[in-house]
Amino acid sequence: ATHIARTRRLASGERLTEVSRAFAERLGVRVPLLPASDERLRTIIRTKERGEEGFQDWLVRHQAQGSLLGVEYRGEARPTPEVIEALDEATLILIAPSNPYVSIHPILALGDVRERIAQKPCVAVSPLIGGAAVKGPLAQMIPALSKTEAGARAIAELYEPFLDLLIVHSGDAPTVGFERGPIVRECDILMRDPEDRLRLALDVLRIAEEIFTP
Repeated sequence: ATHIARTRRLASGERLTEVSRAFAERLGVRVPLLPASDERLRTIIRTKERGEEGFQDWLVRHQAQGSLLGVEYRGEARPTPEVIEALDEATLILIAPSNPYVSIHPILALGDVRERIAQKPCVAVSPLIGGAAVKGPLAQMIPALSKTEAGARAIAELYEPFLDLLIVHSGDAPTVGFERGPIVRECDILMRDPEDRLRLALDVLRIAEEIFTP
């Protein structure tokens, strides 16, 4: 029902930002939830076996099978004024533990979002635990696309040069520090239930305060 209502409202000319705000209010969500853009940006996956295909086709229809050759973002999407304002007013940028290639980089591809983030303290939570993704195909994407093993170092490189702090799972920090790149700190980042999510959020804010407070 939500998808049908969203499609109908978008077809009537409403912005995705407005539709998302209305849904959030109806669900009792009290924090602003902003789509990065009101316009369409497609994520294209290239494999040796099938050539180009949409991300959902690759992930769902083909079960993320095939030799990965690249990822491309297509479209003229721009960040919304609300997103630009939020970035400019932010005192800290937090990147959630999502797949960089298909969840975070599409946002970074919008206009000057990357440059605006680079002007703020930025912390990311690693989407990997012990070199494996809790869910999704990230662990197989990193060796294919970044030509390195899945781990903290790969995540740090995917967010160069704007990442200041990378939080990894306990025991996952590299034994040798980075010559350049973010500060690395460890904590339990596995989220099993709502209590874990709250704990991790508080841990991230605590660590960020320790690092960024003069």
